[in-house]
Amino acid sequence: MMKVNKLLALILLIIMSLSIIGCANSAQQNSNHNKISFDFEPYKDLATMKKDAGMVFLGTVTTVYPAEEQVIGYSGKEYAEPHYAPFTVSEIKVDDVIKGDIIIGDSVKVRQIGGVIYGEATYCENVTLLSEGEQGIFFTDSVIVDKNSPPSILVLDQGIFKIEDGTIKVNEFQKELIESSEVSDMTQRLKQIN
Repeated sequence: MMKVNKLLALILLIIMSLSIIGCANSAQQNSNHNKISFDFEPYKDLATMKKDAGMVFLGTVTTVYPAEEQVIGYSGKEYAEPHYAPFTVSEIKVDDVIKGDIIIGDSVKVRQIGGVIYGEATYCENVTLLSEGEQGIFFTDSVIVDKNSPPSILVLDQGIFKIEDGTIKVNEFQKELIESSEVSDMTQRLKQIN
């Protein structure tokens, strides 16, 4: 009986040790992730969204670059102190122009907040980073925060109407904005908005 108790005690000790190690590993993995949240007011109509955008175009993502620290904003006296955050820059080949000083065939770089830098992932609610080969209708912000950085996507994920299998896949912030999921309908409608 004494051997059985010692054996049970040893098994219990091993299980507890493994549980503690598992918890430590889980906490370490979670410490390598940073979450950024923004309070924002989504657009209620495409006309205002198009008016506020710097560029609106149909395109295909050709390259996604590794994330890098870029200026997110300024503070301090005369707004001279930059603040940085990880951004992922993607290059998109323009397939159709709706607004902006670009032409079909151009490559446009856009940035999205988030990415992995030095093994630490930063992600933002309401931002799904682009992938090579993805198609969409892209709205860029007209405000350039830093002259060394490309424009951001307008209002996080609301500014990317992703296209899959020839139709627009809307996200929760776009449902009220479009009447048809057909790409040609959407581009024609956007071109007609002044």
